[in-house]
Order: sequence, then C-alpha cells, then structure tokens
Amino acid sequence: MYQRLGFFVILVFMSVLSFAYADFDDAKAAYERGDYAKAYKEFKKLAEQGHVKAQGVLGMMYHEGKGVPQDFTEAAIWSRKAADQGHTGAQYGLGYMYEHGEGVPQDYAEALQWYRKAADQGYARAQSAIGVISRGGGGVQKIEIPLEKLGGVYELPVRINGVLTLRFILDTGASEVNIPADVALTLLRTGTITQSDFLPGKFYELADGSILKSSRFTIRELDIGGIKISHVPASVGRANGSLLLGQSFLGRLESWSLDNKRHVLIIGGGTVQPR
Repeated sequence: MYQRLGFFVILVFMSVLSFAYADFDDAKAAYERGDYAKAYKEFKKLAEQGHVKAQGVLGMMYHEGKGVPQDFTEAAIWSRKAADQGHTGAQYGLGYMYEHGEGVPQDYAEALQWYRKAADQGYARAQSAIGVISRGGGGVQKIEIPLEKLGGVYELPVRINGVLTLRFILDTGASEVNIPADVALTLLRTGTITQSDFLPGKFYELADGSILKSSRFTIRELDIGGIKISHVPASVGRANGSLLLGQSFLGRLESWSLDNKRHVLIIGGGTVQPR
C-alpha cells in the first residue's frame, strides 16, 4: 500500500515552498547531504521555537530514525504539532500513523479525519489514501452508528465544530442540514458559530429581533461517530423546529445505508469524499 521507507520525506519537503528562517535552509541542506545528526539538531531547535515546517520534518526524522533513534511516539507528537497548524504533509503522516497504529492506537476513523484535512487542501496523496481505505485496503469495512427511533424518525448525536453535541433527525429528504433559528442564535451567542460563517444572502431576523447576515451559514465541522466533515452548508429554519441532518452532510459520505432492523446508520468503508 505504501512504502514505509522514506514515506514522510517526500510529504514534508514537497510541501515546503519557502522557508521562514535561514536556519531551516541550513538544516535542510544538512539533511540532503546525509548529515542527519546535524539536521536533527537544527530542526529540533527550530521545532521547539514553534517553526511549523521544522516540526513536520522532525516528526519524519523520528519516524524514519534518521539522526535520532526511531521513535513512533515522538514522531506522532511532533507531527501532530505541525498537523494542528495546517501542515498538509504532517496531516497526511499523522493519518498514516493512525491507520497503521504507529505511535498512536490504530484508529481508522481518526486516520480518515487527518487524511481528509490534507485532502481538503488539495493534497493528492491524502486523496489517494482515502480512496484506498474506501476500497477496503486499510482494513475498514463499515462504521456503524447507533440510531434512536422516536416517533417514526431516527435521531443521532452530532457534534458541531468540536464544541457542542446536539441530537439531529436523520432526514434523507432534506437538501441541507437544518438548524432552527433559536438554536442558531444559541450557537452564535456561545461562539460555536460566528457571523463570518454566514453565507451571502438576505438578512434574517430572529424572533427576539436579532439579525443574522443570512439564512444560510457554513458549519466548520460536523462529527458523527468519529466521521468528521468540514464546511457543511446549513440553513436556518423556524424557531423550535427540529435539527435535521440532510444531504449537505450525507451527500459527502462515500456510501451509506440504514439497517432498520438494528437501527444503525452504516457508513460503507468509513470514508468521506474529498471536497
């Protein structure tokens, strides 16, 4: 599936188009001429100062055992520091480590999350990795999410922007995720969403007189059962209505189905499509 030797090397250096510090150039040059001990020393110093690209390279060096004894745990720690700041190579690498259980517990859903973050930024290797997992190459066959049947509809917990978990109705007929106006106002007041998340459109007045920039907004992340999808369009619905999980989320899944006997949502391959 992937060649283990040097898999991080290409990932990290291909994403480095310019370097913030001259010391990074020196460290990179040392690495390229095979002086891994010197390169490690320089990259470590920069990484500890918060240099994102150096953190990504340091993760690679720990993973490959270049200039330092191989240590998957340290590789995951440094890769996460860079990945959390948007470094695509580190995001892909962290996904790889979750997929293979290197330095972190093996967790395919977590692997998909990191692959998708890199894929969302156009990282081709991450897009390919998602495809491989969706075909079963990563060992993921199905992810099943329990549903609760209430009054003829299915409900499930959905986490919004990594902050707040609410119960949504699974509505396959809804074109978009729907958030009632009173809930949207609560999300806005608590900072779970912000005015900058609203999409262009007409101003929308809530029952209490509050004004929203539009009746539609983007949810930065929705999470169901560890499957996380970013930039999900949502509509503001009538106050005191139901939260609906519609096609703007479901349509981003590679495949899904309902098991009405067991009351579960089955996501085939546990995969999400790259945006």
